[in-house]
Amino acid sequence: MSSDDHPRQGGDAGMPILEFARATFLAGRNTTVRRGTRWHGVPAARLRLADGGLSPPVALETVLRVFRELDEADLRFEHDPACRTPTGLSAARMVHVGEVSELPDAELGHALEAMTRPRDPTPRLRVYNTVGHLSDQVGSAAAYGRYIARAADLEGVRRAALLAATLREEGVPRGDVAAAVRAAPLRQPHDDAAFEWDVAGSTIVFPGLEAGHRGRHALLLQPAVNADRGS
Repeated sequence: MSSDDHPRQGGDAGMPILEFARATFLAGRNTTVRRGTRWHGVPAARLRLADGGLSPPVALETVLRVFRELDEADLRFEHDPACRTPTGLSAARMVHVGEVSELPDAELGHALEAMTRPRDPTPRLRVYNTVGHLSDQVGSAAAYGRYIARAADLEGVRRAALLAATLREEGVPRGDVAAAVRAAPLRQPHDDAAFEWDVAGSTIVFPGLEAGHRGRHALLLQPAVNADRGS
């Protein structure tokens, strides 16, 4: 399994570099499973070896498949011994998802965007070549990405709730809340931006990493606060 599915340019007049989390290989033909179609149609690449060096150019054969349709016959040349069964391959994918979930807050947004980005359709198309074998597939990483985003957003919700409680305790006049939110040391965890103040809803808003309406978290600044100060 790869730690980076983006073709990297390097060496030999910009030939892409195929990266691996575990750079172990069979003699002769090898298979590696990648999510999406970004490697499809790439005719050749250099492989990142275990010692950090690069292999000579290797010709690639690409096949587009749906992940759940892969079987042991498809994976018999998988370069990583742990991934030569669908169960083993799924376990390795889950390890990668777990690694994403442990990224620092500042890096998590970009990683989840890549993980959950909609993919192109996967037509049944086979391109034959003689040396390498690259299998592209669309799996369920996007679903796992949503769970990671939801869990990561909890810290933002906690900070927004703490900020709302602090403003209430300090009795900040409603007309000064927007400035107080912008100046507050409590910030959004993923990009260190200030929280948003929704005047109409009297809420502190945290736009989290989870997509759609579930990713918008609004913490109410209770209307009764500061009533005695005309706010």
